[in-house]
Amino acid sequence: MQQIYNTAHAAADAQGVDFVPGLTPGYNDTVVRPGNPPAARYLEEQGPIVFGSAMDAMLEDAALPHTDGDVDDLILINSFNEWHEDTQIEATVVTPPTTTDASPSGSQLTQGRSYEGYGNRYLDILRASTTLPGDYNLDSIVDAADFTVWRESLGNVVIPFRSADGNGDGAITTGDYEVWRTNFGQTMPHLWMSVSTVPEPHSYWGMGMAALFGLAHCRKRNTEPKFKIGKRRMGAANRLI
Repeated sequence: MQQIYNTAHAAADAQGVDFVPGLTPGYNDTVVRPGNPPAARYLEEQGPIVFGSAMDAMLEDAALPHTDGDVDDLILINSFNEWHEDTQIEATVVTPPTTTDASPSGSQLTQGRSYEGYGNRYLDILRASTTLPGDYNLDSIVDAADFTVWRESLGNVVIPFRSADGNGDGAITTGDYEVWRTNFGQTMPHLWMSVSTVPEPHSYWGMGMAALFGLAHCRKRNTEPKFKIGKRRMGAANRLI
């Protein structure tokens, strides 16, 4: 995928158009389009299963190195809730890994690959790669203004990683001050992200994934994509959920 994006980005530059890299957690459309080989949500060649490793590799090694500043480093996530193709990153209940599905054979859909109820795993992967720790007011710099946000919310219980919850424990504590202090002075450019979203029933959770990618070209112009998020040195992710 790195090589594909190297070639595609160079071709876009040669044509004077912008390049928008994309990624997906995986793909398995066996239940609606039999015949396409599924791929797991983990890098099978690395041995022990590490769920999310496929998307993480696509993000860090292929998509983020090829963002284009002319379109505010836009990236495409495919998709938020395409459950019937197993490309969803929408949060689920947490369940143990299994290779068994609801087909008569018990493996027609999974084809022996392992799947799990993953909770917030894919949103967390995006957040870890694309947000600046300690930037509590989301202005892409860790400074005194973020200390003010922390001080005024100290003691609050919040959704993990919201407000001044820098360590993600769901509460504003002195631990979040340490996150701010450690990262004081750090900055990052803005990154914009589009997440394709199609209403789908929350079914077919036990299905697989494929190493697909999203590409988009657009003419050079100053436009504002729909979603704004932060970007680390090599990273980028989802503050919009």
